[in-house]
Amino acid sequence: MVNGGSLINKFPGSNGKRPWAVVTGCTAGIGEEISYRLAKEGYNMVLISRSIDKLKAVEVNCKNQNQEIQTKIIQVDLSKNAVNLEAYKLIRDQVNGQGVSILVNNAGVATVGYLKDQSAESIRDMALVNTFPYILLTCALLPELEKNKSLIVNLASSASWQPGPYQAIYACTKAFDRFFSDALYSELKSKQVEVLTVCPMYVQTNMTGMEPSWKTGATSCPAFVDKAMKACSNSTPVRILVGPPFHTIQTLINKMVLSSLFNYRIAYQIIENFCRKIYDSKEFANK
Repeated sequence: MVNGGSLINKFPGSNGKRPWAVVTGCTAGIGEEISYRLAKEGYNMVLISRSIDKLKAVEVNCKNQNQEIQTKIIQVDLSKNAVNLEAYKLIRDQVNGQGVSILVNNAGVATVGYLKDQSAESIRDMALVNTFPYILLTCALLPELEKNKSLIVNLASSASWQPGPYQAIYACTKAFDRFFSDALYSELKSKQVEVLTVCPMYVQTNMTGMEPSWKTGATSCPAFVDKAMKACSNSTPVRILVGPPFHTIQTLINKMVLSSLFNYRIAYQIIENFCRKIYDSKEFANK
């Protein structure tokens, strides 16, 4: 049961200073909405994305949520810098000693379509952006996070629970994120760092291109982030969040029925039918 309270009371920073939150992929979708919620809670914000214009717009909107917070924007294209250790050192140096209490690893990219029709560049970028920043940014900021009671939020996906045709690489990267995040939860359990793995089904974002609908179970981004924020502030640490009740039901069906009983065949058919409807080999980025 998720019983949310005040997030900033749970992760307040130290020495009476206003704590900082770091969010990647903050200029669209779930990452953008989370940034506004954290700003409203009173966190100083470090906003990381590739578009300077979008970063500046999100920065203004964060300050509109709370005039008292400070903000820093860091422009970095993770598709070109996913394995560039200097990029993570730059981010670390920007926040070192500032009192970081929350890290949200959200940057990601998804390509839907036949594998043979996807360019080698798009496959490479998806594999890099969806994995390395989660590990390397966490490693870079963990010494700072361990100074106080803190939270790491890693955005995985319901696609991480089973293979999916027409999204094969994406599903693999999200399984990677979920395994990494869940292992980190156990590794840091004895410390004061909580780790929440978020595995949403369909949410209305640029990445999915879907509208909220009871037919697909797609939910609006604000409604999903409501659930995520409550999980973050829950008095008892939440290990994995799927989302609203309908998302939980969908995930349980995928895990317990579709995967085992039908050996993925029905799961494949459902995903295949959905992807065929929107298939145009179009790449959706959430960065």
